[in-house]
Amino acid sequence: MKPAKKLTNIRLAITELFMITLGVSIALFFQFWYEEAKEHELEEKILKELLTTLNDDINRLENTIKSDMEILKAIDSVLTLTTKDAPYHPSIDTVIASAFQASPFHANVSGYETLKNLGLNLIRNDTLRISITNLYERIYSIKKYMFTYADDFWIEASASFIIQNFEQYSFITMKPNDFETLKKSKEFKALLQTNSSFRLTDQVHSKRALQDARKVAASIEAYLDTL
Repeated sequence: MKPAKKLTNIRLAITELFMITLGVSIALFFQFWYEEAKEHELEEKILKELLTTLNDDINRLENTIKSDMEILKAIDSVLTLTTKDAPYHPSIDTVIASAFQASPFHANVSGYETLKNLGLNLIRNDTLRISITNLYERIYSIKKYMFTYADDFWIEASASFIIQNFEQYSFITMKPNDFETLKKSKEFKALLQTNSSFRLTDQVHSKRALQDARKVAASIEAYLDTL
C-alpha cells in the first residue's frame, strides 16, 4: 500500500472514530438533559401536590385551634356553673357536651408519602428538603403522639363516669341524671380540669405546627417561582 493511501486510510479511520465518539457524546448529553428535565418536572409536580396538602393542613390547624378555644370556654362555663346556685336548664346539656370534646387533627401526608417513595433527594434545595422533613417527621409526629396519648387517656378516664352520671350523651348533648349532684362531684370537676389541660397543651402543639406549616408552604412557593 502506498504511503499516501495508507495515510488517507488512517485519517479516515480517525475521522470515523471521532464522529462515532462525538455522536455517542451528543446522545449521552441529550439523554442526561432529558432525564434531568424529567426530574425537574417531577420535582415541580410533587412540590405543587405537597403545597396543596399543606394548605389543607393549615386550614384544619386553624380550625383545630379555634375548636380548642371553644372547648376551653365551655369548660370554664361549666366549672363556673358548679360554683353557683343556678337551676338546671336544658341548654346546659350542650355546654357540657362541648366541654367533654377534643379537637383531632390528622395531617394530610399523601404528598409527603409520594415524595418519600420517589426519594427525598428529588428536592434539590437542601434547606427546603430539611424543613419539609422536619415538619412531617418531627413536628407532626409529636403532635400526633400527644393527641393520641391524651385521647386514649381521656376516653378511658371519662367513659365510665359519663355512663354512670348521664342519661343521654352524644357529641351534641349530655343530659345529667342529677345536675345538683353533678355540680358537687369532685370527679366531674377533675375531668373538666384534665380536659382543659389537654386542650391547652394541644393548642401549643397546634400553633407550633401551624407556624412551621406556613413557613414550609411559603418556602415551597418561593422555590417554585425559581423553577
